[in-house]
Amino acid sequence: MDIEQSINHVRDAIRELPKIYGDNLDQIKQLEQERMDLMHYMELVDLNARDGFKAYKQMQEVLRKRRVLKDQNEELKHVVPVLKSMNSKLKDLDMAVGGVRKSKEGLKVRMYRCRRRNDLEMVINGSHNKGR
Repeated sequence: MDIEQSINHVRDAIRELPKIYGDNLDQIKQLEQERMDLMHYMELVDLNARDGFKAYKQMQEVLRKRRVLKDQNEELKHVVPVLKSMNSKLKDLDMAVGGVRKSKEGLKVRMYRCRRRNDLEMVINGSHNKGR
């Protein structure tokens, strides 16, 4: 298990998922406005078959994009309030990542100091560092 990577995933979720939810809401609003424009276009303009079909395909594309965003937000709505409440912990998570990195570096160069058998210290530390 990569602890640093796990902390980063949690931190990224706290930062990014509420942002994605909000961005989706903005995009949904824009797509709804575009949908309304297309509906008024079809309502108020006498369209021939080619232009009518073209408007239909544009409407279909807008509706499909909107549906993808709404479906994603349907899932996100359950976790976003929890993640927003954790936003105050981002600084602590950043510090935790720094601590994990520092520990990793320390573990790479750690040495064992023999208490009695000083003749083994070079052997232990020499072979210990070669395996890393």
